[in-house]
Amino acid sequence: LASAEYRLGLDDLAQQHFQQAVQMAPLHGTALLGLARVLMRQAQHDRGLLDQALAAAQTAAKVAPDSADLHLTLARVHGFRGDIAASEQAYLQAMDGPLAATACRELTETHQFTAGDPLVPRIMALVGATPADRCHLGFARFKLHQDLGQPAEAFTALAEANRLRRAALRYDPAQDLQQFAALTLTAPSLARHTLTAPAASPRPIFILGMPRSGTSLVEQILSSHSDVAGGGELPFLSRALDLATGKQPASSAAVQQVRQDYLSRINVLAKDKAYVTDKMPHNFRLIPLIRAALPEALIVHVHRDPAAVCWSNYKHYFASPALGYCYDLADITRFHALYSGLMQRWSDLYGDSIIPLDYDALTRNPAAQIRALLAVLSLPWQDACLTPQHNKRAVRTVSQMQVIQPIHAGSSDDWRQYQPYLGGAFDGLT
Repeated sequence: LASAEYRLGLDDLAQQHFQQAVQMAPLHGTALLGLARVLMRQAQHDRGLLDQALAAAQTAAKVAPDSADLHLTLARVHGFRGDIAASEQAYLQAMDGPLAATACRELTETHQFTAGDPLVPRIMALVGATPADRCHLGFARFKLHQDLGQPAEAFTALAEANRLRRAALRYDPAQDLQQFAALTLTAPSLARHTLTAPAASPRPIFILGMPRSGTSLVEQILSSHSDVAGGGELPFLSRALDLATGKQPASSAAVQQVRQDYLSRINVLAKDKAYVTDKMPHNFRLIPLIRAALPEALIVHVHRDPAAVCWSNYKHYFASPALGYCYDLADITRFHALYSGLMQRWSDLYGDSIIPLDYDALTRNPAAQIRALLAVLSLPWQDACLTPQHNKRAVRTVSQMQVIQPIHAGSSDDWRQYQPYLGGAFDGLT
């Protein structure tokens, strides 16, 4: 039951039932592993749960010391806690088992390879038994070659990994074209049902844009403020996608239900703070719904150099199937054009209620940009916002390593070393 609840995203129920199972059988390895996983997933809202997740995983390790699944979970818990050395050791143990390819890919996301690194021959010797394994190993070898300054070999590995990932997800660009058209057509009917309810507390701050545009950094900056709770990538609003696309008819009652459901969920995350951030990037699709159901919400649109965004998406493996457009250069540039066109439409409709934030300007001059952002959000200045790397909240996105470092510029030029291999794919980006 608990495992099914976990797969369905019913984390509170899953935690309750896993804990009951552990109480009845304190050394039940599967129950301990399940408990560790659900606690880790919930820990982005309560970092204290990470200690409980670690304890459960360590107890499970005593019960099943040869479990690759366990070592993989233990590596993730350690990484989530910021203990990269312990995480790496657990990944190395997982690489001795049937999950070697997955462990290898995840290890390379935090490991910096250098000449003579003993991990290099070990990774290059691994053989993927399935297309999924070969995909994981391709992403791992891309990172390895990139660190070693071998762009040709890196791009070859990445292109094959992306080909395998796209084939597995069966991404269909036509579905995105249809969805974006429906979003545009439905916006006026949602606007007719805009609510006039009293302003909510906590007040939502939506941080949105393309994935890999800097939303994680911006959330880390804002959640360093004492008045702001970081919510992470919240799935709550996306559950109303049918309303935003017109599959469910717009009505005041439907919009009110979205409001009630959303506010009740973020209230749990606020911990008595006045604001809660929601940095689900794809919420850019839902701005008309946000404006209708949550008119008091603040919306920060983070934008970045288009080529940098497209490359950053192309070079990353995402667990979510919702990012199926990332694994082909034509797909990602097409999706970026859809995003850009939709944001222009929303800008025409909603004007200054969408706060633009240039990621590259932010990293070049963080003090000025952060001061301006806090001012437009009506948040008083706090020095802590300048050092988001000291923010202790847990981050579970592929940006985890970036947000624990000081703000720095230059990452938007990383794609240029691969320009000779892109076949002009980014030439038409705007």
